[in-house]
Amino acid sequence: DTESVTLPNGLIMKFGTVSAPHTGDDLTEVDFDVVFPNAAISAQLTVFQATGNDTIAKINALTTNTLTIRNISATTFVVHWLVIGR
Repeated sequence: DTESVTLPNGLIMKFGTVSAPHTGDDLTEVDFDVVFPNAAISAQLTVFQATGNDTIAKINALTTNTLTIRNISATTFVVHWLVIGR
């Protein structure tokens, strides 16, 4: 589930929600529907956790077409993400 907004100054914000399962490699890839034409500048993650357990999500990689999230917890959880680029 991905949304995208282009601001008047040319910055592009992409955001969405994804489930980050605890699997063998613990990586979840978010492929952008439309790539950033020049660069992905910044990414942020917010973990949505309803049970109160400790959860940790990290940005493993960021390119113009993909955000890769690493789940280093022992559970599956939902991550809200935001990427800004040009």
